[in-house]
Amino acid sequence: MCKIGTIRMISEELDDLLSLLAMMIFADKKVVRSEVETFMSAANHLQVLRDIDPRISEPRLLAWFNTNKASLIKILNSNGFEAWLKSVLDSVSSLKDKTAILNVMNQISLADGEVHVSEKALMVFSARYWGIDLK
Repeated sequence: MCKIGTIRMISEELDDLLSLLAMMIFADKKVVRSEVETFMSAANHLQVLRDIDPRISEPRLLAWFNTNKASLIKILNSNGFEAWLKSVLDSVSSLKDKTAILNVMNQISLADGEVHVSEKALMVFSARYWGIDLK
């Protein structure tokens, strides 16, 4: 019984982590291929994703991205975005290296050659929410 609950909890936590990372792609209201590619490669380097057995492959990450794209864009454009973001940040706050998560968020935002103000705002809000000083 506990094992099933733990698996569900991990899966929900990972879904929230991927949602947070993917939101970096949508934050500037455009989807750029280089950002999607960075999402797939950089996300897979996070320890939490490397510890999953079987490991999530890039094609599975792309499938996850394509499946969740429309709902994430809808959330971004809704009045409930801030509440959603706080909920996601709470969900992944138990992960050990949130600085690594912020680094992946930064890599995604840099992938198209510019950091949009909304991407920066998402990173700064996340860091402050977790009590991390971005230097």
